[in-house]
Amino acid sequence: LFQSSLLLRYAGILAALGWLLFVGVRVGAAIIDHLNIESLDDLERLGFSLGVGWGVMATVMAVLGLLGLWRLPLVFGTLAVLTVWGVIDMRRERTNRGRAATLRLEPIDRVLGGLILAFAALNLFCAFVPEIFYDALVYHLALPELYWIRHGFVATPHNIYSGIPMLTEMLYGLALPLGG
Repeated sequence: LFQSSLLLRYAGILAALGWLLFVGVRVGAAIIDHLNIESLDDLERLGFSLGVGWGVMATVMAVLGLLGLWRLPLVFGTLAVLTVWGVIDMRRERTNRGRAATLRLEPIDRVLGGLILAFAALNLFCAFVPEIFYDALVYHLALPELYWIRHGFVATPHNIYSGIPMLTEMLYGLALPLGG
């Protein structure tokens, strides 16, 4: 059966995921607002905000990796500042709207959103299973772990996969110190 320490560890991982989701959505929403993109409905805005925000976060991690600055205080201090800024921006947005932000969905959006949530729940369940496939062990997780050990990007001529664009792996790099 479940051990309480294992359950607490998974709760911590879920909290870290929620934190990264929040920061990604708020950073992306700020960029979309700055670009004055108004033709998006609420669900599209949420999806694009997360995509743009995580893209920015991954790019920042890549730049820090190039500079050899993958250090916990710097990376997570930056995330803490973005979190505070995101909360302030969310309150400002709520004040400007005059009410709490609500997600308005059409019936087809509800169906598609439900399917997306079902697939996300399945993937979340699978995320707690130890990784055994070679590509995850060779570069998806191994290279970001190596970068944390070396505090940035290092040459890995023995790993052919290290030369491909790795923005997704930069997000894995953010999650690794959080227990993911």
